[in-house]
Amino acid sequence: MLTEKFRPATLDDVVGQPHIVKSLKRYAAKGNCPHMLFAGPAGTGKTTCVIAFAKDLYGEEFWRNNVKEMNASDSRKIDDVRGPIKEFAGNSPIGDADFKILFLDEADNLTPDAQAAMRRIIEKYSDTTRFILTCNYPNKIIAPIHDRLATFRFKPVPSKDVNLIVRKVAKENDVDIEDGAIDRISSYSKGSVRKALTTLNQLCLATDKIEIADVIRVLGDGDLTWVRDMVSSCFNGDYNKAEEILFEQYYVNGITVQEILSEMYENIKGSQLTNNAKWTLYDMIGETDFYLTQGTNELLQVRCLLSNIAKLAGGQ
Repeated sequence: MLTEKFRPATLDDVVGQPHIVKSLKRYAAKGNCPHMLFAGPAGTGKTTCVIAFAKDLYGEEFWRNNVKEMNASDSRKIDDVRGPIKEFAGNSPIGDADFKILFLDEADNLTPDAQAAMRRIIEKYSDTTRFILTCNYPNKIIAPIHDRLATFRFKPVPSKDVNLIVRKVAKENDVDIEDGAIDRISSYSKGSVRKALTTLNQLCLATDKIEIADVIRVLGDGDLTWVRDMVSSCFNGDYNKAEEILFEQYYVNGITVQEILSEMYENIKGSQLTNNAKWTLYDMIGETDFYLTQGTNELLQVRCLLSNIAKLAGGQ
């Protein structure tokens, strides 16, 4: 996969997060760092920065000896924290290192009890271990952990940087790519380098010359007409029509629920609705997105959103 093949090896190669990279370089130069929390959207470089920082700190040859990576999606219960995490944190660093690094990815998936246990381990083993946690939703991390970690907020990578990465990776894979195709991939990725490279990977396997038509074939033509039709149907009292459009996009065209919400947001933002109506709809979309993060049935939540829009329209 291109996402792994071209993952930056050092902090010098990381793009899109200059303020964070600057701080990490200083930590690596001093040979010390605080416990850290990397928070931000997926694909913006959180894991990449952890690995690049470890390589700069310990060296390419020895960094794996003093770094343990775990994913909280797989180890989210209190027993998982008290077991392997506590065991690793309790051992001394290897070689000349002053401390080891426990890297816990997707820490917002830890249960509150597991986070409380993690907080106690952080306090107990600070002399031998630094803890680096990453998450997409920092509000799901308990306050006692926030208080003990330096928080770095990752932003979506600017389009110009995504364009440079896509162009560079395509060139190093001997693939010609049109400027328009790069722009379409960058626009689709919405600041996620991982999503951009995953899309490029799919295209590279299919052709040695990527044109904008190839990107449209893979990603769709970007037509938002169906979003307008779906929302308009709700406002016109035709909920059944809105549901038909939803099912077609979800089951037939393979549009994900997150993409549907994102397209609805962009469509509403550019509509001629009053500000009050826009604010109400934004609130509804945000509430739906929140429930999706709690593991609820995604299609049911979007159907509820459409029904609430229809009720709103009916009350006007």
